[in-house]
Order: sequence, then structure tokens, then C-alpha cells
Amino acid sequence: ACQIDCQGCLMSPNFPHRYGANESCTIEVLNASTVVRFVAFDTTRYNREKRDPYVPYVLTVNGVRLSGSLDDVVRKLGSDYIVPHGVITWSAHPRYVHGRGWKLCPGPGVLCQDFACPEGSASKPDELCPPEDGCTVERCCASQSGGWRVRKGPCHIDEGG
Repeated sequence: ACQIDCQGCLMSPNFPHRYGANESCTIEVLNASTVVRFVAFDTTRYNREKRDPYVPYVLTVNGVRLSGSLDDVVRKLGSDYIVPHGVITWSAHPRYVHGRGWKLCPGPGVLCQDFACPEGSASKPDELCPPEDGCTVERCCASQSGGWRVRKGPCHIDEGG
């Protein structure tokens, strides 16, 4: 079974040691606005060309199937942070064990849901603000004025053609 430690981190069975063959678990996400961070990820990468009849070493978060290394996860998601919703599922291969598993911890990031956008722009409440960048107008607000806005400096109109 998957585990939760004292810091509220969710881990694959036996983490940080190798997980066992044929292990699986399903985790219900209770708070759909909690930001979590992938702290560790080490499973065997799922190889479609092998056409293995099993679904080996797959962690599914928000419907996205993840396997391989932490770098593979970041490439697939675009970040090591995610806001999970619904259920998270883990499934290990029934015969082979090739990794130490994974660990997800509550992250310091926040959602844009409480960010006040300027007049004329729409809020993107489910956008994630990673701790290194924080919440910004560019990240949390969508312009409703033709699809662009001047980011720096004054706006100049070229009347000469």
C-alpha cells in the first residue's frame, strides 16, 4: 500500500527502497486546491514499442500517465509541481521491479484563485504560481482586450505607416 509520512508526503510502497512487483494503490484527493511537488521519481519508463500486455510502473495524476525519472515527469508536466484532483493511481508491473518509486509532498506554491486581476482582464484561478516566480499578472490574468497587452514601457502608435 502507498504511505503518507509525518510531513504529509505521499509515497509509493517501501519508498525510498525498491517497490514490490504487482503493487498498486488508489489515493483519493480530498482538497483539489493543494499544490504538491514531485520530490523523487524513479520507476521504469513505460515502453509502448515493447507492447507489454501489462501497464508497468505507472503513476497516474490528473489523467496523465507518468513513468521513468523525475526529469521525465518534469518534461511531461512542464514542472515538478501539480495540483492533483480526483484520484491518483499507482500500478507496478506484476513480475519486474526496477525502481525506488516516488514521493509527492505538499508544495509551497499557491494557486491564482485569490489573486486580484486588474480591470479588463479575466482571472485564471486554477493557474499554479510556483514559489520561485510567485503570482503575477502575467501568470494569473488573461487579457480581454484583443489578445495582447504592452508589458513594459509606454505604447506608441506609428502614424507614419
